[in-house]
Amino acid sequence: MDQEPGEGQQAEPPPDQTRQWQAPSGFDPAEPGPAPYPPPQYGQPQYPPPQYGPPQYQPPGPPPGYGPPPGYGPPPGYGPTVGAAGAWSAPFVDKPGVIPLRPLAVGEILDGVFTTIRQNPKTLLGLSFVIVLVGQLGVLGLNLWAHGAGSGQRLGATLGGLGITQLVSAITTGVAVIVIGEAVLGTRISPADTLTRLEGRIWRLVGLGLLAGLLILLGFVLLIIPGIYTLVLFSFATPVFVLEKTTVTAALRRSGELVRGSWWRTLGIGFLGYLVGTILAGLIEIPFTLFALHSSGVFNTTASADVSTGGQLLLAAGRIVGGTISTPIIAGTFALMYIDRRMRREGLDLVLAQTARERQGRS
Repeated sequence: MDQEPGEGQQAEPPPDQTRQWQAPSGFDPAEPGPAPYPPPQYGQPQYPPPQYGPPQYQPPGPPPGYGPPPGYGPPPGYGPTVGAAGAWSAPFVDKPGVIPLRPLAVGEILDGVFTTIRQNPKTLLGLSFVIVLVGQLGVLGLNLWAHGAGSGQRLGATLGGLGITQLVSAITTGVAVIVIGEAVLGTRISPADTLTRLEGRIWRLVGLGLLAGLLILLGFVLLIIPGIYTLVLFSFATPVFVLEKTTVTAALRRSGELVRGSWWRTLGIGFLGYLVGTILAGLIEIPFTLFALHSSGVFNTTASADVSTGGQLLLAAGRIVGGTISTPIIAGTFALMYIDRRMRREGLDLVLAQTARERQGRS
C-alpha cells in the first residue's frame, strides 16, 4: 500500500527525471575526445563591442531647388547655416567694416562710432575741427559784439549763436554720415572725397538743418513734449538727405517714417550718444572755462557779470576743442542708428553685404 511521504521524507521524482545519460556506442571515457557539446565560453563576448563615439547621423541638407536668391549669401547673424555637405556650420556674420551687418545692439552702435573715429581721424576729426572752428569764430564775433550791450542786443547774439551752432551741427553730421557709410563697408574716404560728395548739396544741407531747427524750436515754444517729439522724429533727416540723395522735405518726411515704431529706442540711444559726447566735451572744456573765469575776475569779490575779451577767447578755444570731439560722436550715433533702423525694417544688411563683396572682389 502506497504511503504518502511524511515529514522528513522526500518524494521520489518521476521516472523521466531520474533517467541517466547513456554514453554513445564506441565512446570510451578513459580516452580523451571531443565533448559531444562544446562547453560554454564565459570569457569575453564574441560579438564586437558597441561603438560609443559621436553619432553617425548626418542632418540632411536643404531640399533641392531651395536656397538664397542668386548673388546673395545666407542672411547674416540669424542662426546656423547648412553647408554644402549638409553639416551644420557656425553662424555666418558679415562684418566688412566697423559694425556687423545685422540689427545692432546699443554697445555695437557706440563701438562703431569710436572705431570709425579711430580709423578715420584725419577725415572725421580734421573736417570737424575746421567746421567747428569757423562756427565758433562766428559765435565769438557775436559775443564780442554784444559785450557790454543791452538785453536786446544780447538776445540777438544768443539767437544768432544758436543758429550758427545748428548749421555747424548739420554740416558736421553730413560729413560724419559719409565717412561712417564708407566705414560700414570697410573702406576709408579722404577729406577731399568727402567734400566732393557734398558738393552742390551743402547749402541744401544747411537749409535742412535750419528748417528742422525751426520746427523743433516751434515745438519747444508751444510745449516741451511736442518739441522732444519733433526732435526725435527728425533725427534721421540728415542721414536720409546725404545717403539717399533726396530733397529737403522728402528727407524730413522719410525720417518720420523710419522713426515711427521705434520712437523710444531712437530717443534712448540718441540721448545716450549725446550724453557721451557732451560729457567728453565738458571734460575738455573745464580747464578753458576755469582760466576764462579767472581772467575775468570771477573768483574775486569785485567780479563783474561780463566775461572779459580774454575770457571769451578762452571759452571759444574750449568750445572748438570740445566740439571737435563731441560733434562726430553725436553725429555718428545718429548715422549708425539710421543704418540699424533700415537693416531692421528694410533688409539693408543684405544690400550692404553684397556691395561689400563686390568691392572686395574688385580690389
